Amino acid sequence: MYKNKNISIQEKTQTKKVPIEEPVSLFINGKHFKTFMISPEKKEEFTIGHLISEGIIKTPEEIQSIDIDGKEINTILKQYKEQPSKGLIVSGCGGGTNYLDENNLPKIKNKTKFNLKQINKFMLNVLESGKNTGVHSSGIQTNDQKYQQIIYDIGRHNSIDKIIGAAVKQKINLDKSYVVSTGRMSSDMALKCAKAGIPIAGSHRSLTTLAIEIGEKTNLTLLGNLSNPKQTEIYTNPQKIINQKNH
Repeated sequence: MYKNKNISIQEKTQTKKVPIEEPVSLFINGKHFKTFMISPEKKEEFTIGHLISEGIIKTPEEIQSIDIDGKEINTILKQYKEQPSKGLIVSGCGGGTNYLDENNLPKIKNKTKFNLKQINKFMLNVLESGKNTGVHSSGIQTNDQKYQQIIYDIGRHNSIDKIIGAAVKQKINLDKSYVVSTGRMSSDMALKCAKAGIPIAGSHRSLTTLAIEIGEKTNLTLLGNLSNPKQTEIYTNPQKIINQKNH
């Protein structure tokens, strides 16, 4: 995930671990789909998560094979309707809003209640584990706390895809899980969670206006400022959150 590079600080040369960023091209059924800038670890999880979070597949059973060869990922889907490529997706931003079909947004039907104190604690764990890494951290945890996963990537969107893919590989019920991120919760990150069927998503930072709009339209509960338990912000669908006071 890192390479040692020589840097200069006050005319003194030091060695520092620098996060690796590399282009990885995804091919679906033999045709180029997208090229991403990602951290090189967990490419299979990234592929599964991206296919699900973009609504290309509903379940991992739709994947016939995934072959990873260096900076190329070749996946065969059993049934696939070819989509126009969105070209290069950089780590710092999403693919714009041209993908957003407001008439075809998913609807989250899960009415499970989630404990805010528990989510706050997990957010703090994610922050602590990613401390001084120089990359984004995202985590997923089931409501019963029997499963949790924290994954790092140079792109906050990539880390969301990777944790979704990791959970799906373990056959975790996403509709009984929540996702937290160290990065700002933008519209495409909110939409990824909604398409994956995740009912709760939050950040220790702020949210964007379009993310909130997506939360309202998809029944996704969105949380901000999660690293501050007494000042956590519930932007949408607060009825799913219990223990909102005095924690």
